[in-house]
Amino acid sequence: MSDGMEPPKPETMPRRSRRIIVVISVSAIVVLAGFLIWEVFVRPRSLSEVYGFEHWTPGSTVTIAGTITSIERENTSYGPRVYLGLDRSSLCAGLGSVLGDPGATYHLGDSFQTILHFQAYTINGAPAVSAPELHCPFPSQLRSISQVADVSSFVGGRLWLVYNGTASDGTVRYEIVAENGAAYRPDRLPATLRKSLPIQGSNPRLPAGGPVNSAARWDDLDALQYLGVTGAYSEFPIVDEMASEPKGPPRPEFGGSECRPNTR
Repeated sequence: MSDGMEPPKPETMPRRSRRIIVVISVSAIVVLAGFLIWEVFVRPRSLSEVYGFEHWTPGSTVTIAGTITSIERENTSYGPRVYLGLDRSSLCAGLGSVLGDPGATYHLGDSFQTILHFQAYTINGAPAVSAPELHCPFPSQLRSISQVADVSSFVGGRLWLVYNGTASDGTVRYEIVAENGAAYRPDRLPATLRKSLPIQGSNPRLPAGGPVNSAARWDDLDALQYLGVTGAYSEFPIVDEMASEPKGPPRPEFGGSECRPNTR
């Protein structure tokens, strides 16, 4: 300037204040990042949250935790099993939802935590995803359908198929049992064995070729299977004529689903 005076310098924030703001900002970022990591990757999920996932991914793991609201034990051909209901899940009507340790002692109201290991399956030829630690929706709902069919057959005085062991070569043996307890060889009766079809796309929520990879899709699939059962499997293809006599009463039809883990 002409009078030789310099313009005033803008006021600057004291260095100490700047350091405090930087420390606070970094701390907030660290806390937020830690919360997001905990929320997304670490925090145990409730069973309802897992059932609400849009899709399950093969190879992923999810830790779940909840309060035991039901306990069911049974002996199966695979050994003893214990099924635990958690938080009275609405999907499974408060019944067993996850597998527990058969050798452990559980009480209603106890906390329970486990890890779900999702893997790829095929169900009647269609791709699917589930975890072996889950009991509901698969396989419990399909099993419930077979139990309803058995009870209906018993009340109606008809016949039903009963598991009778597995041979060393993996062959599964069944026998046909009447209401009075008499057992018959399947090849001595006019019966057919039928198998469920892959997803046909008749339900818009289950597109043909689409994976059964969520609780909602398993629920829809089970509903279609139930419709097949109530129709006496008449729409399912015959896979075994069971050497029936050419003449005789109408053939009873036995059907079912096939599900197996994918191994590569």
